[in-house]
Amino acid sequence: MLTAEYHVISNVHDLVVNNPQAEAHEPLYTNGMWNENYKAVTTRADFVAFGEADALTDVLNLYLNISWTFPSYTDAVANVLSAFLDNGGNLMIAGQDIGWDQSGVTGAYGTPVTQAFYADYLHATYVADGSNADTQVLLGRTPMRCSGLLGNSTIIDAFGGNTYPGADRRSRLPCPSCVTAPPRSAPCAAKRAATRWSTSASAPSRWRARPLRN
Repeated sequence: MLTAEYHVISNVHDLVVNNPQAEAHEPLYTNGMWNENYKAVTTRADFVAFGEADALTDVLNLYLNISWTFPSYTDAVANVLSAFLDNGGNLMIAGQDIGWDQSGVTGAYGTPVTQAFYADYLHATYVADGSNADTQVLLGRTPMRCSGLLGNSTIIDAFGGNTYPGADRRSRLPCPSCVTAPPRSAPCAAKRAATRWSTSASAPSRWRARPLRN
């Protein structure tokens, strides 16, 4: 007997995409969305399939939960993210060693496609692995249209002492910066650590999105 399985994504505005083995850090995103009624969580494979099926039209905000996993993102993910951003979507990527993974050094998983996304869409340039600013993210004192004045923040050690912020230079955006989002949404992001170091947060499914309870 032949069977067919169908997966539907509908009425989702905020979508968390988990890399394989990054699911343990999913609550860091969903706990902050407890009052959002139009949220969902999906896997990387399902996200790619939704994107390739043009099923992300209702999604306004994507949160890519990379954590400390490799590859940080694939060619297929980069292609879907590029189309999503081209159509006015908002993206936040968070994780460790994302820049290193696109550096081209031995052992990294970056490809011409993922490296082009890193440079052309995230506007980032990898500098070095490790930083002398491991304990502080300096967000500066520039008024932000989205959040007003932001203070400094320590880097949360999510990996039991194995925390190695990479050196990452945003050559096309001032630091600290407020990323101008498309007209349908507000400016959304800031980043800065020491003089030239910054964290890897920026911009801000195959067929299944898992609804979340409030």
